[in-house]
Amino acid sequence: MREQLHFLKQDLVETPNSKHKYKQITRDLKEVEKKGFGEAIKVVFEKIIQLPKKIHWKILLDLADFAKRESKFKEAKILFKLICNLQPFAYQGWLEYAKMEEECGNHDQSRRVL
Repeated sequence: MREQLHFLKQDLVETPNSKHKYKQITRDLKEVEKKGFGEAIKVVFEKIIQLPKKIHWKILLDLADFAKRESKFKEAKILFKLICNLQPFAYQGWLEYAKMEEECGNHDQSRRVL
């Protein structure tokens, strides 16, 4: 169990290669956002398998943020839960998830997430 926790924390440290690949997919995501959430999720899940696992949570965080901006709260909630499971030590996922719940008026759920 300790090894697994150490592995998850270690995944927060980015390498130059993972930073570069994250920037590439972020550019691709920005381009496809104009076509809508359906197209964005399709592109992300086609490309994510080719990327380092340590950046999957960040890519999904960008996708969840886009879903939230598009008022696709059900999809955003699923993505935030996935992010928190993939990388529980990344505070960004938890905070964004809690903020979304609070903005939707789900104050109890927001507190539970935090």
